[in-house]
Amino acid sequence: MPRKDLNLVKENQNLLCYRYTTGQKTGRYLNQTHPDARGGTKFSPPPEELLMNWKILAVGKPALPWARQGIDDYLGRCGHYAKVEVEYLKDGPRAQVEERFLKSSEGSRRIVLDERGKRLTTGEWHAAVDRWELAGTKRVTLLIGGADGHSAALRESADEVWSLSALTLQHELALVVLLEQLYRVYTIKRGEPYHR
Repeated sequence: MPRKDLNLVKENQNLLCYRYTTGQKTGRYLNQTHPDARGGTKFSPPPEELLMNWKILAVGKPALPWARQGIDDYLGRCGHYAKVEVEYLKDGPRAQVEERFLKSSEGSRRIVLDERGKRLTTGEWHAAVDRWELAGTKRVTLLIGGADGHSAALRESADEVWSLSALTLQHELALVVLLEQLYRVYTIKRGEPYHR
């Protein structure tokens, strides 16, 4: 649902300005960079009320130590650009798991991750996030299934179905890849050198 309190104004060729109103607060946020102490450029982070909220729902907590470390690392990195949380759902019969998926993703843009979904490049994902931000989307939920995958009914209930790979990925590995790509998308948006 687009936010009516967020307006995008193009002030010149290179500068985008958001005018926003949240409750009693009206503000202006310029999407711009400025020099940092090391001679590079630094992005001015947006105010808290403009940050997009990402929720990743995954079945089962990660058991592999390297996966837990990767998840924690990329969650920390992503936190500089957006609100990102991972919620682990208890494994069980697929119908029960999917009921929890639907309840926990209610009211957000729901994206099911499935090997049969659309394969996006990092650039296409970046463009999608830009479109959602301009449309005022505040909440996106990404669903990673368990060993049984996702049913056709759950895929049909999604706003979009994406694939991280044509390969079937173990859910802990999929979670690390997903968070790394989310981090990569935001570094591209901010003009930072992580993505080459």
